[in-house]
Amino acid sequence: MNEEHKPVDVDHLKEVNGVPDFWNKAIFRNEIILTLVREHDMPLMHHITGLEVSKGNAKTENSKSSATAIVHFSENEFFTNPSLTLTVFFEDADALSDESEPKRIEGTEINWKDGKCLTKEKKIKK
Repeated sequence: MNEEHKPVDVDHLKEVNGVPDFWNKAIFRNEIILTLVREHDMPLMHHITGLEVSKGNAKTENSKSSATAIVHFSENEFFTNPSLTLTVFFEDADALSDESEPKRIEGTEINWKDGKCLTKEKKIKK
């Protein structure tokens, strides 16, 4: 039963940065995140390359606290933005408590490619 160890050939991964398809797998295996993703968003999920989330003090409109999420994307067929940012501004200092109500939400304007907007319904003419 003492078989000689044979190394796995990983030459095909030498030019790959990070874990291949990490964010796609992380999203599809997380039930909470998956409840927020609509079916028409699914093709875009394969283009996520990174995610940054931060909680901090907003310096505008006397808001005491904010939370920001930045999602980074690879080049894709849907839009030209390399990343999309969403910032939620809260009234109270504990921005992520269950009782906190958002005061304002700001997001990146998406530069959709022609005919690729995922927020509009596609209607089939009869």
